[in-house]
Amino acid sequence: MRSRPSVYLGGIISGLTFKECNEWREIAQKKLALYGIDGYSPLRGKEHLSDDTVLHKLGYEGNVMASQRGITCRDRFDVLNSDVIIINLLGARSPSIGCSIEIGWANLSKKPIIAIMEADGHNPHEHAMLLECIDFRVETVDAAITVARKVLCCEL
Repeated sequence: MRSRPSVYLGGIISGLTFKECNEWREIAQKKLALYGIDGYSPLRGKEHLSDDTVLHKLGYEGNVMASQRGITCRDRFDVLNSDVIIINLLGARSPSIGCSIEIGWANLSKKPIIAIMEADGHNPHEHAMLLECIDFRVETVDAAITVARKVLCCEL
């Protein structure tokens, strides 16, 4: 369906501002593009969300793409149609249910999952089942991009 290799850029959204959620994704998309890889953000098409408004975990029912159903449908579509999944869990203060579900979809679909997490073992996503689903664990966005490139054989 997608002509170029693709990476889904999942990560914590609830409780952060649009800007906080999007900064690392924009950087990752630019770096992936240098290797002919498309990065898909769950925030694309949602630029109407203010840069300084804290995003709500229940979505926004007044907007079809930001509604609960819209979020779930497109995120599932993106996970199932991407070649590799990067999930950024750095700095999590509580477990992200959305990220956990995305990891489950990816694992069930046998998609390579790269999780960005602290190495100190204190991330709230430290759970036996979740960790077992993760294929690669790294500590930085750059390391995740390197792993994705190597999995996709997109080296220069």
